[in-house]
This record gives sequence, C-alpha cells and structure tokens, in this order.
Amino acid sequence: DSWPGHHAGQFAFLTFDSKEGAHPFSISSAWQPQTRDISFHIKRLGDFTRTLPNHLSVGQSVRIEGPYGRFEFEPQDAPQIWIAGGVGLTPFLARLQVLAEQPALNPIHFYLCVRQADTEVVQTIRELCTQADVQLSTIVSGTDKPLTGEQIRDEHPNWQQTHVWFCGPAGLGQSVRDDLVSHGLAANQFHQELFEMR
Repeated sequence: DSWPGHHAGQFAFLTFDSKEGAHPFSISSAWQPQTRDISFHIKRLGDFTRTLPNHLSVGQSVRIEGPYGRFEFEPQDAPQIWIAGGVGLTPFLARLQVLAEQPALNPIHFYLCVRQADTEVVQTIRELCTQADVQLSTIVSGTDKPLTGEQIRDEHPNWQQTHVWFCGPAGLGQSVRDDLVSHGLAANQFHQELFEMR
C-alpha cells in the first residue's frame, strides 16, 4: 500500500534476501492503481541474477524501494526514436503498455535489438506496438547487420527533430549517439539509461 506509483521507464531496488542486499531493476509494467501490480523482467546476466530463480518462491516477500530515475520519454510533443538492446527493452515495455491505452500524438519508431526474435517478450512487444501504433524494427544479432546511426539517419528524413531514447549495451549507445550528434542531433535530444550504479 505504500508504493506511490511510478512512470514508465523508472526503476526500483529489489531486496530478495537481506544478506544479499538490494539490486536495481527497471520496472517493466505501466502503473495500474486499480491492481497495484508491479512487474520486472530480469535477465540472467551475472552471478546474482543467474541463480535468482533458485532462491525465489511464489508468495515470498520482496522489498521494493523506489521508484527512481528519469527515463520518462519526454517531450511527448516531438517524434521519438527508441532503441533497446537486450534486457534494455524493459522500460520500453512499460511505456508501450501506456501507449496501447492512449497512443502518442507523434510518430515513434522502435528499434529492438535482440538475440532471438521468437521469444515471448518480443511477441508481447510486437502486439503492444500494433496496439500503440508504434513502428517496430526488430534487429536480430548474428542475422541482421548491427544498428548504426547511419541507418537511423537514412530511414528518418527528420531525424534531427526527433528525441532518441536508448537503453541497452553502453557500446551500442555510444556508437549511435556519437554518429547522430556528430551529424547534427542536439546532444540533449539523446537520452540514455546508463545503468552505472557501482
């Protein structure tokens, strides 16, 4: 009952075990005050998350602290380009749930960079993009060419007027940002979740 609600794109600290301490995870659900449900998609990336399924059980208490962060998809009165890599799709998943109920007034193109295109979460994103009228391009590593700033510039004649929202591997984000900014995108129009907590 103490959860204040959250915006799509924010994160929370989760404590599953007081001895392990808190870990930050992006919230993957839009805020629904009627149900007060909160969802997280957690990828097995490190020692902690790899073993997490072995230590969780239905009904277990989990401490949730937050919300935090300003990955909030502003301004909404401008076209947007979204780029997600890997587990970086979670803030976009939450935002798509909002837009499925009330589509944006300006165009959004979502570049989803994944290892596999046939997962349940990718299918969910496809369905939400259809409902939200968001254009989706799925880029599968090992099959498709990696996403570049040049590709974005080629596919979006008005790219200098867009706001770019990026969440994913830092190298990909830096590469795309450097290309777009060097060709004329205002630096403050590139928004990036850094995931630097240490």
